Amino acid sequence: MRPLTLQWVSAFAESLIPMDIYGWDLLETADPLKWVLHLRFKSKMTDEQYRLVRQYLDAWCNVNDCVYKKSHWKKWDFKAKILIKALGPIQDNNPFS
Repeated sequence: MRPLTLQWVSAFAESLIPMDIYGWDLLETADPLKWVLHLRFKSKMTDEQYRLVRQYLDAWCNVNDCVYKKSHWKKWDFKAKILIKALGPIQDNNPFS
């Protein structure tokens, strides 16, 4: 079950529609404070798109009490490790509003 502190992830994923996002999922790990965000795109990502998604994700994490640790991508799949600072209140902040 996804913690409420990751409520913001759906808005983040929807904001990537102009980049041709196909789907997304949050994958649990053994640690309830560590999650893996898996994004799938309709076409292969370029180096520039990968850089932009990383910067954008970092901004969303910062305003929602999370830490973006690292990521990797292969063709149209992007996976990033996200650390939750606490299993506290709902986080649904947009860094650009």
